[in-house]
Amino acid sequence: MTASNPGNYYAVPELAAAYDVDTKARQDLPFYLSLAATLGARRVADIGSGTGLL
Repeated sequence: MTASNPGNYYAVPELAAAYDVDTKARQDLPFYLSLAATLGARRVADIGSGTGLL
């Protein structure tokens, strides 16, 4: 693990920001936001790969 090859790419702010921009047009986000609202969710655990965009 080095500065040019980090073990966790999401820990590098510039790479995390680029990832969020690249995935902004995801088609599934409106579904999950609607589901959370329908269920009255006050908190959501966004588990998986990514930066926690949800």
